[in-house]
Amino acid sequence: MIQKVISHIQRDGLISFIKQLFKFVKNEIFLYQNYYIFQKTFDELKELKIKVKDFNLRVVSTEEELHNLLKEGFNISSPFSAEDFEKKISQGQILFCVFVGKDLAHSSWVVTSNNIKIHPPLNINYQKEAFIHYCITAPEYRGIGLYPYTLSKIFEFLKRKNLSKAKLTILKDNTPSIKGATKVGCEVCGEGTFLKLFLLKFWKEQPKKNIKR
Repeated sequence: MIQKVISHIQRDGLISFIKQLFKFVKNEIFLYQNYYIFQKTFDELKELKIKVKDFNLRVVSTEEELHNLLKEGFNISSPFSAEDFEKKISQGQILFCVFVGKDLAHSSWVVTSNNIKIHPPLNINYQKEAFIHYCITAPEYRGIGLYPYTLSKIFEFLKRKNLSKAKLTILKDNTPSIKGATKVGCEVCGEGTFLKLFLLKFWKEQPKKNIKR
């Protein structure tokens, strides 16, 4: 833990660390979030291109594949550490990552089993569906289509696994992610509200037909 704190300060600076620490403490006490629930069925998939030439898409589902990636010199230090990546992969999550050169430009995680705890706790039928989360694009690579491109590749991957649908949740004020998901054919199928007050957690989701506009 101490080493992770030191690495964070060295990478992003002390002020950034203090801000992140304050945000973490605040969210541990109280958290209120409103989400759109998006879904994508795999009957019709779009082929997307991105505005960068020197990129490399990798799919990582085992710790050995992650270690090989690190041995090749790829940098996965931000915003998660290699230990964070390894933990998620050991749980059974699948990592889709896009590198520009050796730098991590985008990462998205895929969950295909109810053995993995997700946030928010969306109702997923894992026999037919998958859940996509932690979709993060590095600031310097935003606006070139990495997010929708990665989603399109995830959909192709899941379709080959004989799944029929993927779901993801996006905060209502996250306009760039909403645009990216819509670009690749995702549609709003519902809304959800998450409330956390100390140790109490509450999640409510409504299908689209029950949403009052």
